[in-house]
Amino acid sequence: FHTSHDGSKAFDIYESLMRHVCRNTLRAGSLKRLAASLRVKHTRNAGKRIDGMKAEIAEISNVAMTMQERLNFLAKRKVTRESMTTIMDRLFPKKQTEDGEESSTRRENILAAVLERYEYNDGGAFKEQAGTAYNLLNAVTEWTDHERSSKNNMRAESAVFGSGDKLKSSALQVILDEAEKMPKVEERILVSSFADIGLNVQ
Repeated sequence: FHTSHDGSKAFDIYESLMRHVCRNTLRAGSLKRLAASLRVKHTRNAGKRIDGMKAEIAEISNVAMTMQERLNFLAKRKVTRESMTTIMDRLFPKKQTEDGEESSTRRENILAAVLERYEYNDGGAFKEQAGTAYNLLNAVTEWTDHERSSKNNMRAESAVFGSGDKLKSSALQVILDEAEKMPKVEERILVSSFADIGLNVQ
């Protein structure tokens, strides 16, 4: 929900999976809005019109709740060594060189960068999320948005509209798929270090 507060723009109400933190993400989110959206001119009767749109607003809320349920599910699943390996292999598959030997340096650098963010867990801001599938999703997202290389140094555009956006969408689906097999938070020890998945990082 956003408005100009001075009447110069309409109230905009829409469902978006982006976290809006500045004018740029607000603009990008409005371009990426999903089907459920409403617009009400900023007039004296705007409040009454919004009250009359409760059913439409409820539909937007239902879509958002579906995502909330998915993220809550991920937050209750612990990442195991096996699930981490499967997820990384699906998101960042091993590639072969022309002579048939595996080219691993770039891939290992990517895995190390993602796992560093996974271990960091936003500096422990939400300790209960450490080691969860939700934490892993955030690590992939953060790496994609802030470090992943892109053509012509257009990382922001890629992250919102291009291959970065596709990678984040894939990450959500892959992690959700694998989370079905993960133990619940209280059941097993989580992956907490690079060594847990056999990756030696200096």
